[in-house]
Amino acid sequence: MYVLPPTLWSSKSRSFIGVTCHWLDKDLKRHSVALACQRFAGIHSYDRIAETLEDIHKKYNLDTTKLLATVTDNGFNFVKCFKEFGLNIVNKKHSTEEDSDFEEKEDEVVFNPIILSDSESTLDSSNFTQERYLPQHIRCASP
Repeated sequence: MYVLPPTLWSSKSRSFIGVTCHWLDKDLKRHSVALACQRFAGIHSYDRIAETLEDIHKKYNLDTTKLLATVTDNGFNFVKCFKEFGLNIVNKKHSTEEDSDFEEKEDEVVFNPIILSDSESTLDSSNFTQERYLPQHIRCASP
């Protein structure tokens, strides 16, 4: 399982996106790598951020089943990006009949699909529909 904290910043009227990846191995040793540090031209809209993150995930064959979470600040663009395209993990408690004092948490994955299609003729067989998913979003407390 991997955690990816992306960041966006601007310097001298140029914008960039950086994405790192962090995980623990079987011996609980922490590992970190930089996946991307690239130009992010144009506005920092939630849909462009989602598209860029998805491209980075695909480049490194990271699918959402391997990504535990993405950690960002409280910036509106990131919050909306993951609200629209992210997975919601809901914890539910279940009691067993054998031991009523024992409670087990089970993660239920709720998908929020966004259907993307060509705005031209939807009857054309060359058009396609694509669902975009991003991992669960966790906000960090940043100053």
